[in-house]
Amino acid sequence: MMKIYLALPVLMALLQTVPAVPMIRNTSQNNKNSNNSNKKGSFGVKEAPPQVIWGSACSPRKAFLYQQQDALLQCEVYAPTGSVLTWYKDHTPLHHQKEAMQEEMIDSVRGGAKVHLSSVIYIDCASPDDQGRYQLDVRTPAGHLFTRYFTVQLLENVDRMLGHTCRLGKEVMSFVPRIYQFARQAVAQHGQTLVLPCRLHSHPPTMTTTWLFQNTLLSTPRQTKYQVLANGDLLVRDLSPKDRGVYTCRAHNTDLPGIADQIHTFVYPQEKDRV
Repeated sequence: MMKIYLALPVLMALLQTVPAVPMIRNTSQNNKNSNNSNKKGSFGVKEAPPQVIWGSACSPRKAFLYQQQDALLQCEVYAPTGSVLTWYKDHTPLHHQKEAMQEEMIDSVRGGAKVHLSSVIYIDCASPDDQGRYQLDVRTPAGHLFTRYFTVQLLENVDRMLGHTCRLGKEVMSFVPRIYQFARQAVAQHGQTLVLPCRLHSHPPTMTTTWLFQNTLLSTPRQTKYQVLANGDLLVRDLSPKDRGVYTCRAHNTDLPGIADQIHTFVYPQEKDRV
């Protein structure tokens, strides 16, 4: 841990240029779903799964990176609230996190609520180990699975500057608070329940997250209205017009004072007779 403190002045300067939130990229790829659900309804007729739409900000399906370059592999999706997004590289999960929700929570978030989700993979100081096939799975609360695939290929770094994380090292970067998954917007009807994600890239014991609504800290652990889940997500129950506004998730490491990451989610409650 002493190495972290010794590197702190350099870390503070370099992190000014290290991306902490997804960068929007315009691509020409289509937004068709890859749906792996085979659920059938009554009379053997296949039921239409909950609508999941891939956003236009997704990275190209084939990405080329230079060695020792810092990069983001990202994708956005419009999905039912409570959907679980999981990244894989060559079929291996990239984040070890608490994804499971209690059954009563799964039942409570089923409905028409939708969230605009953004998820990224941080590629620090790209090396041959970062080459391969990546996939992003989106599993809805009803159990429907949607998948998108990406291929990353490495190019030789000729006369290019090294990424800032190359000077810091991956061990140091694992202590830097970085949110890799969150919701930009959420839309739900009055009375419904929302899940607002806030997932961290790494989880050292000193990493913490806090939620605020309209700049007011949601700090009471026994509140029935709000509940911060073990994975960092915020559960908002019984949505009402008063819940409209900006929710902020802040992440920081107590061993790295002054360095933090945060995201904002705008929640739109709607009348029940609106679609």
